[in-house]
Amino acid sequence: MSRATAGLQVTGISYIKASPYVSKSQMMQMFNISQSTASRRISDLDRYVQNGRYGPYTILDGAGVTWVNYLALVDYLRYKKELDKGYRVPPFDPGKVAKAIGWGEMTSDMR
Repeated sequence: MSRATAGLQVTGISYIKASPYVSKSQMMQMFNISQSTASRRISDLDRYVQNGRYGPYTILDGAGVTWVNYLALVDYLRYKKELDKGYRVPPFDPGKVAKAIGWGEMTSDMR
């Protein structure tokens, strides 16, 4: 395998690993929360989708699995208290959230 081909495969794997969606069960494991808490968080997030803070593809629900956009979820959890109180918060910027959490960046051993 050529060096260029190997680099493409590693890059492809990192993009697959950096999927913007997590399932409800993954969310429960990541944040160590119960199923009822996860359901409440998704319901709360949906309310902000309806208000226009997040896009229509933030929550994907079908075929028995609920998928949540990870960057929107992180943003929501970051500003949850302020949003719930009706305070103004910075607009949702997925690029800023991704950069803040180091999401999708290749580590030095992957380069």
